[in-house]
Amino acid sequence: MRYVVFEDATRPLAVTDTLVAAFAEVLTRAQRQAVWGRRPSGEITLQFRHATGPLRGEIVGAQTGEPETYAAPSGGGQEFARRLMMAELVKSGLCGYYACKEADLHRVNGDTEALAEKLRRVSTP
Repeated sequence: MRYVVFEDATRPLAVTDTLVAAFAEVLTRAQRQAVWGRRPSGEITLQFRHATGPLRGEIVGAQTGEPETYAAPSGGGQEFARRLMMAELVKSGLCGYYACKEADLHRVNGDTEALAEKLRRVSTP
């Protein structure tokens, strides 16, 4: 299943083959690094580090005392919880970058013919 990474749905930035690759692409473009963890309660957590700039290496939000933390129960397993968070994050966006399944992109942008041509250009090496 292919995913499209975009900032503006009319201009795809990249096409990836997996959710994990789409998540990595969004992180790279947002200049963030994922920090996975686990709470004593068993929840899987996700925070981000700044990848560049003067705050490089610091947890996003830590300087204000409110670090951004996402959490999901691990009842379905650690990998399931991680994928759940990745899917939600690329859908809701990070620093203005998003990703969705290629088949769902028409919901974001109705001009499917023009979009299909743009996708061909983006995915052709």
